[in-house]
Parts: sequence; C-alpha cells; structure tokens
Amino acid sequence: MSAISVIVPIYNAEKHLQSCIDSILAQTFTDFELLLINDGSKDNSGSICDEYVIKDNRVRVFHKENGGVSSARNLGLDNAIGEWVTFVDSDDWIEYDFLKKLIFYTRHQNVMFISSGYRVSMCEKNVLITDDFHLLFSENSICYTVPWGKLYKINIIKKNNIRFNENMQLGEDTVFLYTFISCINTFCIIGDIGYHYNRNSDNSLSKRIFSFESEMIIYNSGTSAINQLILNKKISGRQAIERLALLKVFFTRRVLNSLYYNKIKRKTRIAAIKSIDHSLFSSVTWPQDWKDKIYTWLLTRRCYVCYDFLRSFTSKVNG
Repeated sequence: MSAISVIVPIYNAEKHLQSCIDSILAQTFTDFELLLINDGSKDNSGSICDEYVIKDNRVRVFHKENGGVSSARNLGLDNAIGEWVTFVDSDDWIEYDFLKKLIFYTRHQNVMFISSGYRVSMCEKNVLITDDFHLLFSENSICYTVPWGKLYKINIIKKNNIRFNENMQLGEDTVFLYTFISCINTFCIIGDIGYHYNRNSDNSLSKRIFSFESEMIIYNSGTSAINQLILNKKISGRQAIERLALLKVFFTRRVLNSLYYNKIKRKTRIAAIKSIDHSLFSSVTWPQDWKDKIYTWLLTRRCYVCYDFLRSFTSKVNG
C-alpha cells in the first residue's frame, strides 16, 4: 500500500500532459502511486501514458472508453490502494514538494481532509486544524467547488461509497467534495504549497447550457449536497452561507436558462419555475443587468406567467 494515490483523469491532454506527469514523478515525497486514467483520448495522450509505465513502476495506466471526467475519477478511486488520495487535473502541475507538504499534516490526530490553496492567490492563514467548517468557505485562497489541491482519507470515501455522479454534466466536483466533507469531523487548511491551476485551459463548461433534464439533475444534486452540508456541519458563518447561497443561485439560473434555450412546452416551463427555490435571488447579492432585475422581481413576487411570457419574448427577439 502506498501513502498517497494520485489520480489524474485524462482526455485529449497531450499539450500539457507530460508537464503534469513529470511534476508528479519529481516529488521529493516518493511513497505514492500515480493512476493515469485515459478517458478515450483521440490524441497521443494514451501513448504518452504508456511510456511512463515503462519509466516508473509507481505509474499505473487505465485505458477506458470516453465516459467523462467523473467516470475517469471513479475508475481511479476503484483502483486506488493508497491510504490517502488526491486529484490532479491533466493540464495542471504541482511543485516538487507539494505531496510532502500535504502528507505532513496527516500526522495530526483525527485529520481526515486537507485543503490547500493554489497558485492564483495566497492563503491568509498558514496552517489551521479545526472542526469549524465555515472556514472552508470563507478562506479566499481555497477553491471550494473543485476536488483538486486537496487530500482525502480514502477509507472515508470507501466507507461512505462516495463517488462522482456520472449523470451530472457539471457540478459533480462540488457534490463529491461536499459529500466527503459532510462525512468528516476535523480538517486542515494550509496555504499555497504549489498547485498550479491552468486557467487558460478551462473548457468553460459553466458557460454551456445543457438539456432541461440535465440541468435539473445538476440543480437537484447540487442544491441537495449544499443543504446537507450546511445541516450536517451546522455552518452559520455569514460569508460561508452567502457563498454557498450564491452557488445555489448559480444552479438555479442554469435551470431557468435551460427552459428557454431548449424547446420546452409552456406548461412544463411554468411547473419547473414553480418547483425550484428562487427565494435566494432576493436574499443574496449577485451581478444583475436590467433584465435580471426584472426577472428577479417577477420571481420573488411569484408572477410566474408574466416571467415566462417575458423570458419567451426575449428569447425570440434575441434569436
């Protein structure tokens, strides 16, 4: 058994893949296994992975049909033999002592989760071991919607059968993370220790609108995970609650937008609008143009028919 299983989901990543893998294999902490999950890549990513198996016996490669990043990460979890697990995206890279610094804080009693900063900003606190979960969502350097840059106790994942939801096209990272956090008692926050996030390679899935059915899965799973997290961990800090509320607003807006980006019957649209929680629109501050302000005003006053008429008319005008 290795101390850490490093899981890298890969799809058409040949441009950055070697830099990513090299940065992991160059770690000063060496007691780890590297699981490269090739998710049906159509470029040379699979061949690159196979080359590393020959070079380093810590590398294990899994080739699978394309099923999305969730299925790739799940395959990694199914085969991980480390005591701890961490995720690295194939277009990111880590500094030579990243794993050493992560594993260092596992020596503290009862720590089951470690969340680090990343290279876009610096952490305001150096090291903090606590059971005050609102801090995970109020520390500015912590990316609280993604699985990477963190270390997870793998027996917690296996005991609670925590997996990435393969039916979600967006937000599955957040649901996995929040489900895990809901199952632990103590965690550790550390500063920026060398995870480099490649923002330029972001595929901007958050800007795409999927089918209404897919968006409802995202909304239901995402808001349920957030609500369960707040309840289980008794999160009450103002900043944490506001950030989590904004995340729910994000999921809600996607559902509403999907009703008018797709061909949905009017009756179904009205029923969907009534079924989702839009009360948050009036309780949190989020960027709005004049149209958003009108839409919000109509929703908060339950003028669903008027809202639907205006959204439909606007959609037709904008083509």
